[in-house]
Amino acid sequence: MKKIAFIFALCAASVGCHFLDEPTYTELDSGTVFSSPQNVELVVNGCYAALQKTASNYLITTDLTADYVCIFPGRNNKGYAYYLNGIFSYTDSYPENLWTQCYSTIYNCNLVIDNINKVGMADNLRKRYLGEVRLLRGWCYLLLTNLFVDVPLRTSSEYGEGNYNCHLSTQQKIYDFLLEDLHFAEEHLWDHSFAGHTIAATNGAYKANERFRASVDTAIGLQALAFMYRAHNDSASPWWTLARDKALHLIDRCGGLDGATAWLSPSYEALYRPENNGKFHQESLLAIYFSNTDKGLGTNLGNAWAIFNRYTKGQYNGYLRITNKWYNYHFAGHQDLRNQQMIHHEFYNAGEVKKFWPSNQTQFAAVMGRPPGADYIAGGSWTGNASGPVSKKYDDENATSTGNLDNTVHLLRYSDVLLIFAEAENELNGGPTPDACKALNAVRARALLADVSTGMTYDAFLNLLLEEREREFFCEGKRLFDLNRREIWGEKVSASDDCPEYHAQAQSPVSRIRVATHKYFAIPRNEVDANRWIKEYEQ
Repeated sequence: MKKIAFIFALCAASVGCHFLDEPTYTELDSGTVFSSPQNVELVVNGCYAALQKTASNYLITTDLTADYVCIFPGRNNKGYAYYLNGIFSYTDSYPENLWTQCYSTIYNCNLVIDNINKVGMADNLRKRYLGEVRLLRGWCYLLLTNLFVDVPLRTSSEYGEGNYNCHLSTQQKIYDFLLEDLHFAEEHLWDHSFAGHTIAATNGAYKANERFRASVDTAIGLQALAFMYRAHNDSASPWWTLARDKALHLIDRCGGLDGATAWLSPSYEALYRPENNGKFHQESLLAIYFSNTDKGLGTNLGNAWAIFNRYTKGQYNGYLRITNKWYNYHFAGHQDLRNQQMIHHEFYNAGEVKKFWPSNQTQFAAVMGRPPGADYIAGGSWTGNASGPVSKKYDDENATSTGNLDNTVHLLRYSDVLLIFAEAENELNGGPTPDACKALNAVRARALLADVSTGMTYDAFLNLLLEEREREFFCEGKRLFDLNRREIWGEKVSASDDCPEYHAQAQSPVSRIRVATHKYFAIPRNEVDANRWIKEYEQ
């Protein structure tokens, strides 16, 4: 019987999952694995673990190629410098690794789909497991087709012609396939129990310690996202109607537009870190979770985002940060809770010791709403060239090392669904409707921003909404997709060329001027070498 290679890196200990103490297997006989419902659950958990491996490459690939992230001055990283100069090839490590990790997740999901009927279990449980893996597979294909456009469509775990040696499938076919996956997931996934949530308990409800699992809400929200991405920049596209209707369906399940703020976490910080179990809040519809427990399941995202000042090991770590220009436009001088809770500033003092400002909420409260001034220096001499705003989304002050953070990478949040609905309403009506404003205002209200009204034009509302997406989802891997689907990637990246941070690198001078309106990646070299049909397209 065929042997299968599979790594069971199980989910974060903080979710209290009962399978955490199960043994870890690296090679199993398929007949042995698919012999009991308990083993099937282990394999499905392994699919989530495979998705977990995509987090770092996903964020770097999608953020560094956008218009607001720069390399930390003085860091010598040739690969990052190439990205800033717009030099991309099919041997780039980040998109290549992301490609490999996505197809690894797809393989694991296909393995479950191919074998689950061998196992005797309740029908609703079997369909739930199928719904989970088909949703994860659908998310991977959504990511792949929006980064690489036409990609291989692999629907089975069997190797050979037509599956691994296969043509590229058109983006239209990829979308049709992944939307079938997400629709199946909506039909068969279970619900999470939250106060005030309308649960269609037809299939079943998850236990409290299963919060990390994909639910009906996840499937509905991902369909809304996929429809919006598929509509692209075409106001006449029929996909806008489906995006709006799916988003509204989820909003209605979660209390309706009049109560939309109730489904949002009151704290941004809690969404990304484990305070009071906040990272499992109902706002999080699909996320990659990590844990800084002794299980070794933490992440090293802090190494990329220049956030470590608390530990000797990480005193000078960090590669990426937000440009001053972007920060000054969106946050400096504005009252915005995301500024207070999700951004801090780093600099070197007179003793060349790395410091962060503000270091506490009291310090920030004194200056919130205006640009950093004398307080930015925190009483020391500021050398200047190594200073700037940094995302706190992947910070963890309780981590024991720079590679063991307890963080959350959100792939879909409820705030995204509200903004999808608002954008679709604006497209379908040639301007904002009262309902579109309600959805946008729910997101703005949490950030302490003033409401917007229906008096805006189509263009003004769209521009404001896209800026709201920038402020809400910075450093969450959303920006590149928004720039591509709205055909403004070249324009926005070119406008960042005057950021001093891009020109202070130790590498060759940086030019951010772009001609193209889209940034898509070439099919990675490892796929080109392995797949002899790679240059042919399936019609």
